[in-house]
Amino acid sequence: MEKNTLKLCYCFADSLNLHGDLGNIMAFEKVTKMLGAEFDFSRINSFYDDFTIDEYDILFFSPGELRTAINMASVLKEKRDMFVDYLDKGKTIIVIGTTIALFSKNILRSDGKVYPGLDIVDVSIRERNITYSNDEVFTMNLYGNELKIYGGQIQMADVLIHDEQSLGKVTYGYGNCHKEDEGLVKNGFIFTNALGPVFVKNPAFAASIIIKILKDKGSDLELTMPEFAFEDASNKRIQDFIDLKIEKYDASRLEK
Repeated sequence: MEKNTLKLCYCFADSLNLHGDLGNIMAFEKVTKMLGAEFDFSRINSFYDDFTIDEYDILFFSPGELRTAINMASVLKEKRDMFVDYLDKGKTIIVIGTTIALFSKNILRSDGKVYPGLDIVDVSIRERNITYSNDEVFTMNLYGNELKIYGGQIQMADVLIHDEQSLGKVTYGYGNCHKEDEGLVKNGFIFTNALGPVFVKNPAFAASIIIKILKDKGSDLELTMPEFAFEDASNKRIQDFIDLKIEKYDASRLEK
């Protein structure tokens, strides 16, 4: 049944392949089925293709290089209103890592050149001279669920949020720009810097999104947050390791 089916589209995976995010897609499939719903997976291979997006509940964008985001923004500018209308209908876009540049107002490269994004969220991107890499931990309240999220971070660009709401608050790591804010949430637009893959390590993050979408579709399933004991235990070990790093190296907040 349509109201008990989650439709996810993996967008431009041939180009947004900096780290590979098939594990995140598999996490959404697993959690969707745990909730008793059906999972419908589609893929748009190239941003040069002719495509429509209205039929999907989630558009999923993996990490990609800045130059890829710049090229995409140039090609997709004619489709900007399609993405805006999609969000206005209450649907969900999930963006991970550097691909936030595609949806930003502008992208400042390290050589001083500035390129336009699709200007869908009020964010500017500034390329870093030195790539930052470390664990990242942040807390957030997403759709009424208080969550602590564990991931990795490979930060090639700072994310400068202007008049937008951050997704969460960093307790360890770098976040958007070393100011304790992590990611961005605006209606159905969800962005995080966390890699990992983040939804494999934190299936409750995926469940929060899936439950919200299915309820909005009028699902008649009993939608409650599942238990994720294995992942919780794994993240506890990660936290123990981070605590050891802080104790030995005073590494609670690293270089700017």
